[in-house]
Amino acid sequence: MELVRRWWKPEREILNTYGPTEASVGATFAHCYPDETVSIGRPLPNYFCYILNDDLDPVADGAEGELCISGIGLSPGYLGAAASSSR
Repeated sequence: MELVRRWWKPEREILNTYGPTEASVGATFAHCYPDETVSIGRPLPNYFCYILNDDLDPVADGAEGELCISGIGLSPGYLGAAASSSR
């Protein structure tokens, strides 16, 4: 948040983007404003984000879990690795 405060101007757009190794590009984005919490934002078009538990089931709002992303820009898996899930 301090970095946003330092660099922000009304005519300047500051974005935070997120993309894990599996994504060939960013998968989420958020506009950043001074005095607001910086987050990874919302999925970009053609991406979907889920917070899942260890059984790959969605968790309740606000609960901890693992961020799982799906969409057109993700690889089908890791080179030389067996599939980790049948879902």
